[in-house]
Amino acid sequence: MFHSFHRLRSCLFVLMLACGGLATGQIQAQEPAIDSVLIGFDGKVVLGRWVPFTVVMNRQVAATSLQVETLDGDAVPIRFDHDVQITGRGEFGDRNPDHFAGLIRLGRASGITIRLLDTTGGEVETRRFSLDELRESHSFLPGTTKLTLFPLGTPSSSTTKDDVTPEFDRHLSDETATVGRQSLPTHWIGYDSVRTMVITHQSREPTQAEREAIGQWVKLGGRLLITGGNSFDDDFNQNVLDDLSPGEFQQNVSVADTGSIELFATINEQLVRADGPALPVTVIRPGPDRRVQGRADEHPLIVHWSHGFGKVTFVSVDFSSEPMLSWEGRRRLLTLAVEDTGVVLSADSSTAQSGRVSHLGFTDIVGQLRAGMDQFKRVSFVTFTLVALLVGLFILAIGPGDFFFLRKVTGRMELTWITFTLICLAFCGLAWLLATQMKSSSIEVNQVEIVDVDTTTNTVRGNLWAHIYSPDTSTFDVRLPGDNRLFGKLNEGWLSWQGLPGQGLGSMQSRADLGLYRDPVSYTHLTLP
Repeated sequence: MFHSFHRLRSCLFVLMLACGGLATGQIQAQEPAIDSVLIGFDGKVVLGRWVPFTVVMNRQVAATSLQVETLDGDAVPIRFDHDVQITGRGEFGDRNPDHFAGLIRLGRASGITIRLLDTTGGEVETRRFSLDELRESHSFLPGTTKLTLFPLGTPSSSTTKDDVTPEFDRHLSDETATVGRQSLPTHWIGYDSVRTMVITHQSREPTQAEREAIGQWVKLGGRLLITGGNSFDDDFNQNVLDDLSPGEFQQNVSVADTGSIELFATINEQLVRADGPALPVTVIRPGPDRRVQGRADEHPLIVHWSHGFGKVTFVSVDFSSEPMLSWEGRRRLLTLAVEDTGVVLSADSSTAQSGRVSHLGFTDIVGQLRAGMDQFKRVSFVTFTLVALLVGLFILAIGPGDFFFLRKVTGRMELTWITFTLICLAFCGLAWLLATQMKSSSIEVNQVEIVDVDTTTNTVRGNLWAHIYSPDTSTFDVRLPGDNRLFGKLNEGWLSWQGLPGQGLGSMQSRADLGLYRDPVSYTHLTLP
């Protein structure tokens, strides 16, 4: 009996171990496939702008489409649909075999929901990232932020962000983003939040798709700053810059006589001293359409040229190395280099705005545009004065008016039950009549278009803003036309909501949640057919 009981207890123990091992295996198998999400550049997310995002995976999943749900500028839930694009394996280590990349446009600092779907539309994996979770590695910036992007390779142990971006952010933008191992967008609209891109000798060699996207971004209005130095060579000029090259690379030289640079920057301090290092200068032969500004000895110092609607500047010296790094006129020279790109450099430029903004909290001309486009010709808004007048008349009618009418005219005060009802019906009918007569019964559209034409590169760029008025609470399927009567077929177009910068009511930085709409609006922001 004792041996039988002992064998039974041993069997139960083995069975419990097996069940525990099975449960452990099930728990491990249920580990979330979505590990994390990376939004923007270096965690910098500019609200109201298209920014890249990357979904980092723990394991492979059989997904063919991806949905990202967040909020637009009016706190309305929106959903972006993407076809799943596997951008690489092993880039984030062995634990993350895949990652999915796309573009998104956030209107509010809020959490996001990511869904991976299969071919039938069923959910393969879903994960919600709260705002507190995102704030640990991301910062949400106003829509008017000017972002400067430094696309770098993997930093070495002796290279830090402070080493490669000193003082650039002071002169180029309000915010600086240094991108190392993160993949760059392969579509030009992914650089929508970037004001200026800085290419240095430490920039990594982009892929062909990234190079084409950067070139298209500059062509459509981007600004690029290129710096020279000892590491600038012909391979860098061809493989990294491609058609954005400042000209034919000649050689790298060391200049000891920097009097022309000091004179150009109007600085009395000597750049190269007798006991100090010489100044490395990249010598190029500028193209015929390049404009040279300043000289380093006999070599071009700054070269400006236009690329479509964008502008490119090349500076033949390296601002992050000696003797330029410790020179007093370094900031002045950098300012002269970027001034031609149209970047505002004044210390008080943030306060140099027009004082005619009529909407409190709005810091951009978009606020004025929205206010004007909300005025429809056949739609009149009920003013507060009219509402107050009607309320006052109603109070007088049901109070003193009704009392004196019944006492002086009818002499029967009990008729107030009838007269009160008639007065209420009359004012309700008046309100209904005013509401129907002051608004249009048809759909109204206000539209503003700006079209730029570059005859040199035969490039056309257009922006369209539209406000839609509907007499009824309805939903619409809004699409961009594939062509127009002026230029024919369009290559591509991006349609989305309009964000309002600032902290006023309805703006992207407003903390007020109107809570009017809870059903998400779906966007498919791919190119036109």
